Amino acid sequence: MLTEQIRSIYIETKGAYGVPWITRELRESSPVVNHKRLARLMRAAGITGRHLRKGKRTTVQYARAPKAPGLVGRDFTEPRTDVRWFGNITY
Repeated sequence: MLTEQIRSIYIETKGAYGVPWITRELRESSPVVNHKRLARLMRAAGITGRHLRKGKRTTVQYARAPKAPGLVGRDFTEPRTDVRWFGNITY
């Protein structure tokens, strides 16, 4: 009976809903259903939700490219140890 409810929700959503969304739908209309049991029933019935596609990587860092030069000309070498370089001036 529960598998038929799962299948009807799955067909209504055109296969878009997976375990989390079908669990929410069932909890609104019927007694509480555990998501683990729901996943087991869906797996046994061969029902899977639609998977999101992975994003396409458009930028690949070139490992041997030279680093950009420091245009501001800041010098971060410390003249002696235990020197405070940056401070917070918020009050």
